[in-house]
Amino acid sequence: MRILLASPPISDLEHVEGAFQPVGLNCLERYLITKGYKPQHEGIHKSSWEHVDAELKRIQPDVVGITVYTHTQAAAE
Repeated sequence: MRILLASPPISDLEHVEGAFQPVGLNCLERYLITKGYKPQHEGIHKSSWEHVDAELKRIQPDVVGITVYTHTQAAAE
């Protein structure tokens, strides 16, 4: 099973790089690994939505987990 874990693009908060780590996705990734899965954790938060779309087409995951913070909710909708 192909599993993709990703953070949505954050275009308006580039000045706070590194301030927001996807802790929830990191925990989920570790849990999945302990259960024998090999999730791909993509740092797409520095990307555009076009790049996200291209990655989804390239990887063709069966399951996608996307983290959302309050300040990125509008971008994720």
